[in-house]
Amino acid sequence: MESLIMSNAVLSFFRIGKRFGDFRALHDVSFELNGGEVVGLVGANGAGKSTLLKIAGGIHLPSAGGMSLYGGEYRPSSPQAAKTAGIASVFQELNLFLNMSVAENIFVDDGFRNRFGLIDWKAMREAAGGVLKASGLALAPARPVSELGIAQQQMVEIVRALAEKPKILLLDEPTASLSEDQTAWLFEKVREAAAAGTSILYVSHRLDEVSELCDRCVILRDGGLAATLQKEEIRKDLLIRHMVGREIAAAEARAERRRAVGDKVGFECANISVRDKLQNVSFQVRSGE
Repeated sequence: MESLIMSNAVLSFFRIGKRFGDFRALHDVSFELNGGEVVGLVGANGAGKSTLLKIAGGIHLPSAGGMSLYGGEYRPSSPQAAKTAGIASVFQELNLFLNMSVAENIFVDDGFRNRFGLIDWKAMREAAGGVLKASGLALAPARPVSELGIAQQQMVEIVRALAEKPKILLLDEPTASLSEDQTAWLFEKVREAAAAGTSILYVSHRLDEVSELCDRCVILRDGGLAATLQKEEIRKDLLIRHMVGREIAAAEARAERRRAVGDKVGFECANISVRDKLQNVSFQVRSGE
């Protein structure tokens, strides 16, 4: 761990490995996150992006390697330990209390107690109103989170993370449910946080976003580090080339198998609808696909 402790970066990953039983999710991943830097973390599905973020966020412990935070050894045993160290996380799986208000979710860890030891709801809602106004988010602090759409819930979680004024912000596919205007709002918040000194590790499968937002890009493939690109190198064609690597040959082999078995439909869905989630979804999966 000596090389970790000597690092000058804000957050360093040193030969990180992670296994879940016999499955190797990550192996030998090393890179650094500098102060006020927005680093994109990209890769195909299953490349290990979310697993790495969850190790930094205290959800998983690494099976090998380690991390340093401001030059000192960093090994969070829980999300609360990561938060105490100044690391805020927004993962794909939203972590909100749906039966509580927007204000309660923003200040879920804060007391807001009056002199009688009771919760000062008025002070909490006023503080949340100030946070929401400063963030440009037009939501009533007293509104139950259960009444919000998925995109608005995502934005509340982002506001909560930013309200902590973290040293490091971990964002895992934050625009997956956001509209174009909401994505522009997020980018503005990320840039403001970076300008104030927060370091951001940004996971996205939307490569145009990575090109637009990130100062540097780390690419994972099959759980390992495939490449690191500087700002001027972040182009969609280069990202894809490093992401897929040898998988191109596998894709060609799958195409050959499809040609061999023909166009037989193995599974089909027609006009599937689920209230507020899906509307008239239809698709087919053919043999060999």
